[in-house]
Amino acid sequence: MTNERLKSERSDQKLEPFPKFVCFREALDLLSPVMRHYRSERWRPLLDAVLSLGVKCAFLAADAASYSALAFDLASPESSAPPQEKARIRANLAKILRGEAPLPEPGM
Repeated sequence: MTNERLKSERSDQKLEPFPKFVCFREALDLLSPVMRHYRSERWRPLLDAVLSLGVKCAFLAADAASYSALAFDLASPESSAPPQEKARIRANLAKILRGEAPLPEPGM
């Protein structure tokens, strides 16, 4: 196991308790290097899982810029997210562009 992969795995493990403690901004900061690594290794299913978690954290942190960037990536044609999830994400992005609040992410 490479050193970079081990760091990513440890970061993933650190993130599991974050939704319980309301440290969503900090969770986003921890997710960024993990997403870069998964993207560089072309691990799209893992990247999509982390993007989904990032979108939820950005929503809960009320960080519209991060939410938009992560949501655009998750709704992209390269994403392995199901079509209905991509449609929901695009609808939320349209709401943001109109100056409206996006609907909550599933499971929140």
